[in-house]
Amino acid sequence: MEWPIFQMPYIGNRLLVAIIGVIHICISHGMAVGGSFFVVLLHYKSIRENDMRLNELAHKVLKIFFIITTSFGALTGVGIWLVTATVSPATIGSLLHVFFWVWFTEWVVFVTEVILILLYYLAWSKLGPQKGLRVGVVYVVASWLTMMLITGILGAMLTPGKWLASRSLLDGFFNPTYLPQLFTRTFLAALLSYGFGLLIVRFHTAYRDQWETVWQFAGKGFLILSPIFLFAVLNYYYALPQQIEHLIATALMTMKYATYAQLSKIIFLAIVLLLMLVGFILLKKRKDYVILSIVPIVLLVLATSNFERVREFIRKPYTIYQYLYANSIKEDEAPFLNQSGILPYSGWAARSSVEVDPELRNGEMLFKMECGICHTYTGINGITKKTSILQDKDIIDNFLKTYKRSHPFMPPFVGTEEERKALAAYLDKIVNGSQNTKVDK
Repeated sequence: MEWPIFQMPYIGNRLLVAIIGVIHICISHGMAVGGSFFVVLLHYKSIRENDMRLNELAHKVLKIFFIITTSFGALTGVGIWLVTATVSPATIGSLLHVFFWVWFTEWVVFVTEVILILLYYLAWSKLGPQKGLRVGVVYVVASWLTMMLITGILGAMLTPGKWLASRSLLDGFFNPTYLPQLFTRTFLAALLSYGFGLLIVRFHTAYRDQWETVWQFAGKGFLILSPIFLFAVLNYYYALPQQIEHLIATALMTMKYATYAQLSKIIFLAIVLLLMLVGFILLKKRKDYVILSIVPIVLLVLATSNFERVREFIRKPYTIYQYLYANSIKEDEAPFLNQSGILPYSGWAARSSVEVDPELRNGEMLFKMECGICHTYTGINGITKKTSILQDKDIIDNFLKTYKRSHPFMPPFVGTEEERKALAAYLDKIVNGSQNTKVDK
């Protein structure tokens, strides 16, 4: 428990990680992994049809992908490391302990990927069509390998499977949702690349004569990949442990769609709407390229954001499922801490405490250690709003005893009865403005 405490004002730790994470996922999936696939296919099409204008346009698209992935993509990748290590050092420390060599390999592959995209872009004309295409294919493989390696770690956080007992790297990496998630992310990346590709091409007005060719090319890609992506999503859903399926409904912010059949209908409807859009792209005689270049990527980015939100939420109340709670308390440590108390391990929280009263000071430290990872004070997911109906410390204390029944996605309170009452007194002060400094024993 002796980890530094970080609290992001107003937006909170969760949203901070989410913002950086979604930006990075869209860039890494849509422009690095999927982007390599899109450009190589466009490159191949230009060679097969001997279309030099299309070849030039493919190079222009690669330039945008190259600039964004090596700047914003790399920056947000480092940002994820910085933010997650700051917000939850226990999670990153635990993962590094198990997956150090996987991450090391991923960094080597990433450096290789950067070298390949540099070679592919800068030597496009010097290598010639065939050699350049071969470099592009190797670049596609390297880009996908980075996803393959990271997906194993992400999957272990959600479904560690046999790793919980064996502590084996292979058991953790090849976890129950590894292949379904890799399958889903691969085709999500491809769909995103078509969306980004359409948007980029739209701004290359000097190649207006190639717009229809690219739109037809992307439309066919959407038609082929969308049903496969649907199958991948359903396969991923089916691989999830039954005990966390009910959290999907909460993650989607509605209980109406909690069943598998209803959720499938929603996903199927979304895919049908996407296919209708593709049909519009393919068949509409008077094409509105502004709308057709913006709508697909907006829909895909929203879908990606929701996909990541659901994946993160259903892991609650853990960051590593059935191993480490979101507040950095290990599940197997909780019984010991309930007996001995958690305050003896609150050195970092104590350094930032502002309360003078001993009981309220204890409550403040407990809030920072156990609640602050998800809750702000008055901002997004603010504790004052969430508990405004709890009118005094006795009601709050009773809520702390029983909230796991109504809020299974929240980590359990860990600590002694005295510590729980100290937290109740502190919450009473910040929620109700109570100046009571004594906690009932």
